[in-house]
Amino acid sequence: MDLHAELLALQKKLVQRMREQIKEVVCEDTQVFKRYRNEYEAEVRRFARTATQKELIEKVAKSDIVYCGDYHTLAQAQRTPVKILEHVLPRRPKIILCVEAVMSHHQKHLDAYMRGEISESEFLRRIDYVHTWGFVWEHYRVLFEFAREHGIAVFGINSHPEGVRDRLAARDRHAAKIIADLTTQHPDSLIFVVDGDWHVAYPHLPREVERILKKRRLTRRWLIIFQNAEKIYWQLALRRLEHRIDVVQISKNRYCVINATPLAKLRTYLNWIEDIEELGYSRLWRVTTSHAAIEDDLMTIINAIADFLDLPKEGLDDFSVYTSADLEFLVTLIEHRHFTKPEVKELKSRIERDASVYFESGRIIFLANLSLNHAAEEAAHFIN
Repeated sequence: MDLHAELLALQKKLVQRMREQIKEVVCEDTQVFKRYRNEYEAEVRRFARTATQKELIEKVAKSDIVYCGDYHTLAQAQRTPVKILEHVLPRRPKIILCVEAVMSHHQKHLDAYMRGEISESEFLRRIDYVHTWGFVWEHYRVLFEFAREHGIAVFGINSHPEGVRDRLAARDRHAAKIIADLTTQHPDSLIFVVDGDWHVAYPHLPREVERILKKRRLTRRWLIIFQNAEKIYWQLALRRLEHRIDVVQISKNRYCVINATPLAKLRTYLNWIEDIEELGYSRLWRVTTSHAAIEDDLMTIINAIADFLDLPKEGLDDFSVYTSADLEFLVTLIEHRHFTKPEVKELKSRIERDASVYFESGRIIFLANLSLNHAAEEAAHFIN
């Protein structure tokens, strides 16, 4: 087994372990839930061909309704819509943004916030964000800031149906009515929907919107953008394309953006469950972590420790950082002989145990987890 295949097997092992950890906490194994999940997975089981960002932007610009999947704990997932809309705006200035993060019955508070009539903190209080959504607000803020900056109207499409057996389907029906009404009232506007990964699978929200529009004798050009579908990532990895391809086409109206590994994606969910604060993560498209953003955060921690201990800061910026989101770095390190074979063996062991480590040879910090605790511990090892 070559090193790439070995790393791939290691990633899969870690992903499976994380899935088991999540399953212990999240009990959603009803038949309705399983069917909903399986319908999503059937949509993203394979891709037809590799694509490009430019091609995806072209498809978005020619669409009437775009459904963009969102993995709620992954910061890159919320930044992808912003990146796409930045490129689309010059060609489609009339855009309406629909978000799952806000309940539809809180629309008046959302409108007031977007008009600048109430502060961010007041907005979050009025919509009871912590309880009605609860995912990291700082990740979602970029969507609202972008919309406000460019005069884009934002609509909440979420709901909390009671007394129904299939709440997921009920939520889709509720959101579909809002989306269908918006595209009916604004036929020249691009309706850009940011909703959960599973919701944007065609058998769910898109089909429900299409059903409503058909009753009105209306047709709309639609596009689905999935993000970080696991099976697609593994297929790219088998072809050694996971670090070179960031967009694939699944079918005529379906694409998938790859900007995180399955390992990094699930890690953000575990960190969210455990209420662990993470380091910055600024890349919008690529799989690889933004080393610059993480190094900046590490430097802040290192300087704080040095100040506390009254230590000189000379040479404290001389380090490299790698993360579990980029296990391919092992190949590069071995090729450039930064590590001895025993050190490589130790590093693999650390990765498998989900443990961070600092190697003095090469002055390399490996973060198995982007949590502040991991970063602070290895920053202390680096200083010592």
